[in-house]
Amino acid sequence: EHYRDEKDRQTGENIRHTPEQWREKLAEMCARYTQEKRIKLLIMIDAVDQLLQNDQRDELHFIPFNVGENIHFAMTSTLDFDTRSMEFYTLKDIDEDDKKEVINGTLKRVHKQLSKKVVDKIVSLKTSENPLYISLLVQRLVLMDEDDFKIIRKLGDGMPAIEKHQINIISGCPDDLDEMSAELLRVAAKGIDEKLVAKAGEYLAVSRYGLRKSDLAELLGEDWTEVKFSHFINFMYDCFMVRDDGRYDFTHKSIRAGFLKKCDRKKLNLEIFSHLKALPDNDPMRIAEVVYHAIQADDKRFFIDYIIKYEFDDDKSYINQSALDTYRQCISDKGKWICDILRNFELFDNTYPTNFINFINFQLREKFTGKLYELYIQLDILTANKKFAEYADGQLQTSRSKRDVSLSESFLGQVYQNIGGKDNLQKALELYQKDLELSEQLSASENTSLSKRDLSVSYNKVAGIYAKLGGQDNLQKALELYQKCMDMREQLIESDSTISVYDDLAVSLYNVAMHPYTDKQTKKQLLERGLQVAEMLYDNLPNERYKAFVEGFEEELKNMGE
Repeated sequence: EHYRDEKDRQTGENIRHTPEQWREKLAEMCARYTQEKRIKLLIMIDAVDQLLQNDQRDELHFIPFNVGENIHFAMTSTLDFDTRSMEFYTLKDIDEDDKKEVINGTLKRVHKQLSKKVVDKIVSLKTSENPLYISLLVQRLVLMDEDDFKIIRKLGDGMPAIEKHQINIISGCPDDLDEMSAELLRVAAKGIDEKLVAKAGEYLAVSRYGLRKSDLAELLGEDWTEVKFSHFINFMYDCFMVRDDGRYDFTHKSIRAGFLKKCDRKKLNLEIFSHLKALPDNDPMRIAEVVYHAIQADDKRFFIDYIIKYEFDDDKSYINQSALDTYRQCISDKGKWICDILRNFELFDNTYPTNFINFINFQLREKFTGKLYELYIQLDILTANKKFAEYADGQLQTSRSKRDVSLSESFLGQVYQNIGGKDNLQKALELYQKDLELSEQLSASENTSLSKRDLSVSYNKVAGIYAKLGGQDNLQKALELYQKCMDMREQLIESDSTISVYDDLAVSLYNVAMHPYTDKQTKKQLLERGLQVAEMLYDNLPNERYKAFVEGFEEELKNMGE
């Protein structure tokens, strides 16, 4: 969402770039700067938490690695911004001189002045510890209108009367930053259209990342006037941002919070959700926000239908956004909302559930990180999904429904394995063995490359657990299964010569070769075969993974020679 694309000079068409390509471009620029310049460069990104929340932002993918000693990045964010690779420094409270700098900076921007008495009053406030509050308060004083000057004339006119009235305004302002933010917008709207601003502000607050003019026009109906709204936005430009996709949003979370305190969130969310549903399926705003608002509206039926419709759609933007929004909800409520769906089979009526089961097993599961608390959330979700898959298989009794159960057993086992500990490894083993039984049945009945490859994966997973559990019996079982897996993959390449099948074979050759019960002569033969496969992979697709394959096999063969 935050990457501006180039235009082809001849056709005028946009040249689309992935975030990774943009990071590579920035890395190249940093490398050139490091080579050519000796001056230190500081790149500052203000309010990084205000970027749209996604994997790119959370992982800071827009920042390249190894930028050089003379290039540094600094970012500002609110305290609740959570990222996995940032060192934080909390700013200290501002002192009296800092407060006056904030006041003077705000006044300078609008070409206004305040008397020393009024400035001293602002500085003395407890709320002036927050520079944003100071800025909003000064803006409120700048917004004095005809009504204010009527009061000033009654107070006797002149500077003493102005100072007295301004101090009264300061005393009457809310102490709460959120309320102060919303109050400032309401005061600013008096001369334009209070009703329009109030309603538009509430819709913007309930939305996640703002709304477009067209969305606001539909939602406000006869209360909408584009000219007045534009005039207000331009007048209070410090309080609003316009995103690249045309959405208007608040620059400060406090403004959003101020409106949220005084509005009916449930009602407004339902109205926004209803509006989004009415948009064309391919409308970017609908794709980006409809699932989020469906979850907020607790519309499980819509959510199910949406997932089932788009799970296997060629345009992955629908399902990727759905998975990201569902993941955030799972982190928020520890998976309760999605588990409620999975435990209520009647919600699906006669709808074939494979698409939904796949969504949980693949798209949603892949959004989770390896953090321990997230693994436990996954545990609940994948347990519910496994039971749902078993229920569906009981009703359908098809190869497809059986494969859903097999995959669900396998992915749940993976979570237990990742949590670790002997008890969890035993649970993982039980699940992998059930997956293996189903994979053997499917391979026997279907006799396809896909079913055989799935079976080889099942052999490999069970073998891995036996190897982790250790002990003579377990290690012997692990070797037997690793060999079955390897033999099956050798057979597969005779009919399926895709890169991924050779990749699987390289892994199996290494597993058997490096097993402690493999004799020296067999080990050497397997490593030589593995090196042959690895070199073929690297020749066809030169990347870091296959380069590591080649180097790994070469290193082991070298060690054997020594």
